[in-house]
Amino acid sequence: MTTHVKTIIFVVGVLLGIVVGEKSVLSTEVGIFAVMLSIVQCGLYIFERKRNAVSEGVDLTHRISFPLIVLLFSLGLFIGIVRVQLVEEKNNFVCESSCIFNAVVSSSPETKNEYQTFSVEPVIIESDVHDVLVRAPLYPRYEIGDMLKLSGKVTVPKIIYPHDTKNNSDGFDYASYLRIKNIGSEMMYPHIEVIDSDAHTVRYELGRLKESFVTRIDRYVSSPASSLASGMLFGASSMQKELVETFRIAGLSHIVILSGFN
Repeated sequence: MTTHVKTIIFVVGVLLGIVVGEKSVLSTEVGIFAVMLSIVQCGLYIFERKRNAVSEGVDLTHRISFPLIVLLFSLGLFIGIVRVQLVEEKNNFVCESSCIFNAVVSSSPETKNEYQTFSVEPVIIESDVHDVLVRAPLYPRYEIGDMLKLSGKVTVPKIIYPHDTKNNSDGFDYASYLRIKNIGSEMMYPHIEVIDSDAHTVRYELGRLKESFVTRIDRYVSSPASSLASGMLFGASSMQKELVETFRIAGLSHIVILSGFN
């Protein structure tokens, strides 16, 4: 059995373990069973290897070992379940009425045609919460690591229905899409005050270093080539809608998707 086949079996087990850990109420029991099964199959595999070792002239390279398959799969299943259970559950930071809180800019602002968007990490002592997506005017510009004082409403994103339809099958689950990016709520044009502009961690220092590279590209390369280069090299998604649509019509969207935008 080749190394690629072993890797695929293990990865399938991990992915299944993640699904079981997130969806099943019996994930702990399944994880314990996977560990016990791994121990048993490990013993069987060692016994099989010793038995085959005494057989001279037998090529074991491409032989399919059932205990090894079960061992890799069950071990991956256990790791996937543990991976889900070790992740601390976060809450959505929501404020239906206007409120005031401090937050740190956690992502590089993305410039759209008429506004800029960025995520902030609320400074909440009581609990661990998801980031908040902020939509603000184009100016002033903010940087990753800025400590902001925000005032406004914080709401949970809703499902987007095209053409004013209410058919659930046609809706886009915008909240789940943002959750992948660790974003649980959003603010629309809040009042923003910059409290501190110093980056305090390595993460923010690296983010500002990336922003400095993007700024240099914008300074020395004319648009729209600058936005395309920034996206392909550093993932700065600042391309205008017209340019993105042009790439889509020309069938060249994969050039951007497979590069820094991902």
